[in-house]
Amino acid sequence: MADKTKTTTYGKGKVFLLILFFLFFVVLVSVYTTSNRLTYIYSVHATIKSNLQDVFFGILLGNTSFSVTPITPFSVTPITPFSVTPITPFSVTPNGTLTIITAPTTVAGNHRVVSKIVLKDASNITTARPDVCETCFSHNFKYVIDNDVICKLYDDSGEIYLIIFIFTTHQRQQERNAIRQTWLNYTNKNKANIRYSFLLGEVPDENIRKLVEEENKIHNDIIKEDFVDTYQNLTYKTMMAFKYAITKCSRAKFVLKTDDDMWVNIPGLLKVLKREETTLQTAVGGACHPEAGPIRNPASKWYASFQSYPHNSYPGFCSGTGYVTSMNVARKVFDISKNVPFFHLEDVYVAICIRKLGYRLYPIHGFNAYRPTFDPCLYKGDSLITSHEVPAKMLISYWNTACNKQ
Repeated sequence: MADKTKTTTYGKGKVFLLILFFLFFVVLVSVYTTSNRLTYIYSVHATIKSNLQDVFFGILLGNTSFSVTPITPFSVTPITPFSVTPITPFSVTPNGTLTIITAPTTVAGNHRVVSKIVLKDASNITTARPDVCETCFSHNFKYVIDNDVICKLYDDSGEIYLIIFIFTTHQRQQERNAIRQTWLNYTNKNKANIRYSFLLGEVPDENIRKLVEEENKIHNDIIKEDFVDTYQNLTYKTMMAFKYAITKCSRAKFVLKTDDDMWVNIPGLLKVLKREETTLQTAVGGACHPEAGPIRNPASKWYASFQSYPHNSYPGFCSGTGYVTSMNVARKVFDISKNVPFFHLEDVYVAICIRKLGYRLYPIHGFNAYRPTFDPCLYKGDSLITSHEVPAKMLISYWNTACNKQ
């Protein structure tokens, strides 16, 4: 007959050891989430959380489609210790109290180069971003390509009604060409009263730099400055756009900022500008959200640390996928930005400037930060102004599909 006391004690011991092992595992994951062996576990958690956040906020904003990051099967391969040998940074760009350092890093054993962007607070990395400053954000970058011809007037009676700035990157030539072939037709290659430009920062790859230079020789529609071209530096692109508008295209009445994955319904937009001309003298309009808060999940594309933004809410924002304003507001935002500390989310940064000016964010029906289901009569009518995440081939297909509504 078995000894029940001994068996029970042995069973409790196993349970106790399992609990200890579980607690040890939890501590191990929390401490070593950046370890290569545990990266997938952390990534799964972050991806699920990020997807749920995106869906939740999408529902709140009335979106009907969501972009969800899939979790794929994985294998964990043990790796041997390696050494990281830093190379002298190829670019150091001053930004008041911030310094952006782009440093290629060679990882021994894997024979690859990792480009890393490090944001450093020149005074104290733990110092939270202040709300105001005294001339701390000087946008003093130099033009690499400026293209004065973009806003050239071809007769004394000519005028420029709208200047469109399209954010892009060096590698996305296909997207730029698709836009040139479709909704930019209304600009008549920058000779109509609507003008446009693609905006770029600088990159270390000489080959793709040369490709862009050759592209610009053909189209003469690119503006480029010497800041490092990263997602974290989109605010620099916005300031470049506003600076170019007020110094080289000041006769334009309105300014549109958009991206290279967008459908823009130019005829519909012109009707909006005519209708909202007075309002936009003191407002930024688009897919605007009066209330929003920073996302603290490091896995999110829109992550903002407490140091970069110490408050619990933003002053709202108009989605950077497409917003429009007057030349008056563009000038005022650029001027006040010198005393508004840098923040990496450009549409939020513009909203911060708008609040300090006492202006407002103005939601305009038809501006979409997502892609509505395609209907040629919708996309070419008056009720849709912008659509997001439209790839190059889809853009051309949309453009070539006629509305057959009787």
